[in-house]
Amino acid sequence: MELKNSEKEIIFKDKYSMSLEENIFVAKRNLIDYIWKSANLEGIAVTYPQTEIISEGMAVNGMRINDINAIVNLKHAWQFTLENIDYPLDFKFISQINKIIGDYNLILHSGEIRKSDVSMGGTTWKPKLPNKEEIENNINCINKRKNITDRAFTMMLYLMRTQPLYDGYKRTAYDGCKSNYDT
Repeated sequence: MELKNSEKEIIFKDKYSMSLEENIFVAKRNLIDYIWKSANLEGIAVTYPQTEIISEGMAVNGMRINDINAIVNLKHAWQFTLENIDYPLDFKFISQINKIIGDYNLILHSGEIRKSDVSMGGTTWKPKLPNKEEIENNINCINKRKNITDRAFTMMLYLMRTQPLYDGYKRTAYDGCKSNYDT
């Protein structure tokens, strides 16, 4: 899937106009909510209070270790992103977020470009094997979009559809795009 510079941009009105500091404040204030929603989207049965407990470094009775690690990894990915907020959203940065999300053996080959086929539940469609140069060009093209909301949605959907990494691409796309374009 190659994006063209001439591709028509879908313009969403930017909802907010805040400074970088205000955006970071809002992101930090909503961090548990973002982690909780990402975990739920991945099928982890966790409540908001349980997410908060895990984020504070404690365990929750009855939860699988992998689920707890996934929540901890989401927290670490957000921390990494907020600590590196001035770093451009490029494939290297996206790969690093994926590596953090896949820590503790949750994702084999986390942070690496996918070299084998993957499948999606509910469909027979399979994304083609990714080409690093094409991905980098498409990311650069998306980053040139003027409207922040359009840029965030386009990047998130592009990463989710092309699946350039082995797994965790939805969490990576959500965390990386929300934090880099929302803050």
